[in-house]
Amino acid sequence: MSVPSYNPTGTKNLLGKNNFKTWDDELYLLLERYNLNKYIEKDIMKKIRKDTIKDSNLNKYIEVRNNKNLVYAQSVTKEMVAEDNLTKSLMANSISEDIKEKLSFKYNTAYEIYKILSTPNKYSNNERKQVILKELDDLKFNENNETMSMFTAHMDNLFTELENLGETKTDREKYDYLFNSIKINLIYISNMNSYCDNWKKCCEVIIDVHQHNKYLLEKRAIKYNNNCNKL
Repeated sequence: MSVPSYNPTGTKNLLGKNNFKTWDDELYLLLERYNLNKYIEKDIMKKIRKDTIKDSNLNKYIEVRNNKNLVYAQSVTKEMVAEDNLTKSLMANSISEDIKEKLSFKYNTAYEIYKILSTPNKYSNNERKQVILKELDDLKFNENNETMSMFTAHMDNLFTELENLGETKTDREKYDYLFNSIKINLIYISNMNSYCDNWKKCCEVIIDVHQHNKYLLEKRAIKYNNNCNKL
């Protein structure tokens, strides 16, 4: 889809303190008109820490504007970045100034902004904490659906949200969540337990080991297939 050329408008009623339901319905219809609802419904603009990617591969990623430490996942295209910006523009024109002042349209994606706006209307702070903690407890890494970089970045986002709600997790607690979410063989070959008190280093190690292990398995599979073809 190409980004339509038009002057962004907004919802009929600006989002205020007591009209989220009405505003949310209007926003849905507005975004649906331009096929942009996916940008607030799912976290498709996934971000990854740049220091978890080899320098030789950085040119394959799009940098996150206004944040030199992050890049978008490889699944994110320039067209998606443009459409996400358009979604944010429509949202910015649909929010009252006092609420808009508390948001960062430069640094956050449309999904992140919508999540900030909608969460207080669904849960109290304590309820939201419980939702996040349950999500952390239930997390399971599936390499068929995401990279380890994307997985740990998602965990970081949850830890940051918890911190904003007044609950900070220690590096050891973060390690425990990661330990319980990945396969035991990956834990052993990465020796990640050596970094159980250094969350950043632990993530770097598990990402690097997983990428290399995946490369070796793919290389072995190719060699095996080639040998079979010779028979």
